[in-house]
Amino acid sequence: MSEIPLGLSLDETEGGFVLRRKNATGTVISIPISREELFGLQETVTSWTDRMVSGAKTQSGSLEAIVFQPVAQFELTHEAIGEHLLLTLVAPSGNRRTFGLAPPWLRTWPSTSRRILTK
Repeated sequence: MSEIPLGLSLDETEGGFVLRRKNATGTVISIPISREELFGLQETVTSWTDRMVSGAKTQSGSLEAIVFQPVAQFELTHEAIGEHLLLTLVAPSGNRRTFGLAPPWLRTWPSTSRRILTK
């Protein structure tokens, strides 16, 4: 095995991956993680990155960074009471995130989506 660098490192193993943290005194903390956990961690890091970057704008103020998470598929269903439309976004890793779309927004959705798609 090669020398573990200072800070965080990630290595593949036979059963998945190992996340390591080495501090300045040489102490290493190792956390074995599965492939599924790695994808979940990736999405969590992406989500936190989105939050940090969304607050940062360029100095001119006319541009802002847009960070996005790829979507492999989506599902539309109604919640049990039927008041909200549920939009479930599925990432390439299979992780899912569901959003509830409120009735006032749904009334404007057809015209808004047509306008956006025809640009």
